[in-house]
Amino acid sequence: MDFDRESIKNLSVVIITLILSTLTTAGCETSDPFVIPTAIINTSIAAGASAARRSQGECYTWCEKGTACNPKTGFCEPLPCYGSCKSDERCDESLPIPKCVPHTTGDLNI
Repeated sequence: MDFDRESIKNLSVVIITLILSTLTTAGCETSDPFVIPTAIINTSIAAGASAARRSQGECYTWCEKGTACNPKTGFCEPLPCYGSCKSDERCDESLPIPKCVPHTTGDLNI
């Protein structure tokens, strides 16, 4: 396998970065000996809760205000105008910045 100078340079930068980040992380200490097990347990609980929600057809997590769950993907997606329009308004998304505008009745008085 042939390597050019640029590939070797890039590879050496990656290796040096990995070594330095490992040494930096290894130098960190905490008084709590259960940091890693606690992180594993919390991550497992979160993953289990997320999987349970998804298996019931819900999103992986709760959707924030202005978003709604897309049951096909399991992700929260923004509502038009982030759901801020009143009942007598609609979201006009034809503008560069969507905004709530009054409903039009569509009746023509001729």
